[in-house]
Amino acid sequence: MIMPMKKVFVVVQAKDRESAIQDLRRLGVVHVEHQQSPHGEQVRRLEEDLALVESALDVFAHRYDHARTGQFEQKPLSDWRRACVHLVDLNKRLDQLQEYQARITAAIVDWQQWGDFEPALVEHLAKKNIFVRLFQIPVNQLKEIPEDVIVREVFRKAGMAHCAVITRERKEFAFKEIALPKHSVSAMKKRLALDEQAEEDIRKEITSHLTHREALVQVRQEVRKQLEFFRAVHGMGIEGGLAYLGGYVPADAESLLRENAVTNRWAVVV
Repeated sequence: MIMPMKKVFVVVQAKDRESAIQDLRRLGVVHVEHQQSPHGEQVRRLEEDLALVESALDVFAHRYDHARTGQFEQKPLSDWRRACVHLVDLNKRLDQLQEYQARITAAIVDWQQWGDFEPALVEHLAKKNIFVRLFQIPVNQLKEIPEDVIVREVFRKAGMAHCAVITRERKEFAFKEIALPKHSVSAMKKRLALDEQAEEDIRKEITSHLTHREALVQVRQEVRKQLEFFRAVHGMGIEGGLAYLGGYVPADAESLLRENAVTNRWAVVV
């Protein structure tokens, strides 16, 4: 059977609104509706705290399954905010590394077809009026290149010859030029290896924080309770020296609410 609900308003002195909300929470029968948008420094701070601890717990949820988390002995946490900020920062760093690794891996795949050369050397030759440039040239147009131009075909793909074109002066060609990479393939591979090691180190550090997961779950529950409390307080309507809230109470709990209203000197409208 679904218990019918009754609409209620509770009016208290404004100075007593926090204690009234505490008493109503202990009573546990009134489903509160805000009379105004909850705001205030306490609400803002708790919303930030909740967002922070949830972000930290999301790191565990994203990186590890719950079964693995349970393998770690849980320990208390002295400074949960600092731990959460550190976890979120580690996760951001991990995301950045993985994004960069994806880009550099793709670059290695593209450029290793050209061979391993040092782009800085190409730039050095240009200062000596030896221009080495890379082009995609349709295979059937290779014969159209002037004889005074040195063309070295590196590889072919999809009917295109990928060539190094060498001249003594900078000439214009009606072919697609490939911009030089910033680093050689060997340098990119070294950087990738360093990033992979950094990723492994970060994962180990995140794993070390799994011992605090349950402590952070408790923090989240406590912050949620505090936020609910202060939202209820700051969501009350204010008229002069009075504060009021609206809500619903199960019909069979109306007498309990009225008894507490008498004890606490609240005004109640049902």
